[in-house]
Amino acid sequence: MHPWLRPAVRHDTIYDIDPAVLVARGMRGLILDFDNTIVPWGACEAPPALAGWLRGARAAGLQLCIVSNSGGHRVVTLARALDVPVLTYAWKPWRGKLRRALAVMGTTAATTALVGDDPLTDGLGGNWLGLYTILVRPKTNISRPTRFVRVVQQAVLQSWRWAGAKSRRRCDGRPP
Repeated sequence: MHPWLRPAVRHDTIYDIDPAVLVARGMRGLILDFDNTIVPWGACEAPPALAGWLRGARAAGLQLCIVSNSGGHRVVTLARALDVPVLTYAWKPWRGKLRRALAVMGTTAATTALVGDDPLTDGLGGNWLGLYTILVRPKTNISRPTRFVRVVQQAVLQSWRWAGAKSRRRCDGRPP
């Protein structure tokens, strides 16, 4: 795998990440990807365990910010319910919103980790900015607008032997 795509650490889920270990490594901020990282893709509700994990991260001294390529009411509503600042329509791997997240949290790239599920957006964007990148296994198969990105991404994820179940639904109950 190309070094720009390689994370510093890989975990199965966000719950496998110990916030105290990040703080011991000098991290003061944590940028969180949204879909397929902290919630399943297209989810309308956060998993019950997520609020507890976020409380533990804050108690350990980490500043938090969600940065998502998605946008709209669903993402903003869930972020507010979790009491975490959110930046939407990030266009990762471009670094503009990642830099804004650093400003929101009052941290630097050297003291911030990024947790995401996608090596082509989260991994590449975080590595380009000099963040400590953590990749987790996607909660569901990833939906992308172009077939090329989907094929490349699945090849990278399969190389790690990670596979998720397909899940697409809308919050209003209508089919996708």
